[in-house]
Amino acid sequence: MSTSQCKVCGKAATDDSPMKRCSCKSEDALYCGAECQNADWKKHKKTCRDLRKADATNRAAEETATSPSTVPSVVKAVDLTGGYNIPFHPIDVEISSNHEIFNGAGHLSPLSILVGQPILVYRHLRDDPYDYECHPQREELDNLSVTHMMINPKSGFAPARWQCGIGRVTIAREDKSPLSKKDLEKIWMYCDAVIESFSNDCVPPLGTHNPTTFERFARNYDANEEFDFFDEDEE
Repeated sequence: MSTSQCKVCGKAATDDSPMKRCSCKSEDALYCGAECQNADWKKHKKTCRDLRKADATNRAAEETATSPSTVPSVVKAVDLTGGYNIPFHPIDVEISSNHEIFNGAGHLSPLSILVGQPILVYRHLRDDPYDYECHPQREELDNLSVTHMMINPKSGFAPARWQCGIGRVTIAREDKSPLSKKDLEKIWMYCDAVIESFSNDCVPPLGTHNPTTFERFARNYDANEEFDFFDEDEE
């Protein structure tokens, strides 16, 4: 025989007449019937609603934890093949969202960070780029557009390891959002414009490189119009 009893009238449960528990599953919400349950509602309703709300929150959390990730399984990226006579030869590719470019093997382009377009560059060659300084295939493994995208915005020069032996690279956005050939072309040409400013002794302050400046550059580039880092009122 069960020892549970009705919360309201105290009637003990029997094997033939078990207590009924409120659907909120409260430990003490046991009743012999609907009459006692209705009589207790004013006292029980706050506890009942709180427990139901907590249960709904827990279920939602469990569903979120077991639902598929919102990160795409395939990321749209761009390969640059390189070559001395091919400064920019982009190829659309798709890579896994778990590709090693996102797990430490990719290198961030310094200028792309400043202008709000952070891209990761992944070098396919596994050996040391310095091994190619006097290599007979050095020109074939040059990748000028990558060298430009890896420049230090303070000096206008890329680190030595990004000046030779680069070879084919894969480039993807750090946040794994799609990167198109046209998107990458604009980032490359922005870096090229920065290099040109060093050549002309008209270097813009470091703070000039920001998302707003890049957006202005991209508009001018699409319209095939000249761009001036110092013309902030340019529309």
